[in-house]
Amino acid sequence: MRDLTQEEVEQFNNMSKVDQDVLILHRERRLDYELQGKKLAQQLADFVNSESSDAVQGFLDELTQRTHRTLQQSVFRLFCRVIFTWANVNEEKYDLRNQFTIKSSQKIVKALDGMLPPVI
Repeated sequence: MRDLTQEEVEQFNNMSKVDQDVLILHRERRLDYELQGKKLAQQLADFVNSESSDAVQGFLDELTQRTHRTLQQSVFRLFCRVIFTWANVNEEKYDLRNQFTIKSSQKIVKALDGMLPPVI
């Protein structure tokens, strides 16, 4: 997360102590969520790097058969957001190792007309 600007520091100093505490807690929570997201992304990368067919099948079965349907929609929405992000990667940020991912993501976004699945 970025550092505060001088203006933001001044605004913070002009807040009540209660408002300052709330803002600090909110910022800490955002940092925790950001760290959780980074850890999850690394765990997923580690999983696919050392994948076994049994582990992959277990993942697929759990996610598609035993996960609550509303959560399935939320997971799919997350996957779509990953695809949308890949679709917007600049050419200098990919090479032959991930070119198929980038180009396919661009086609998927076009097919979805840029729309994410709804939140249910």
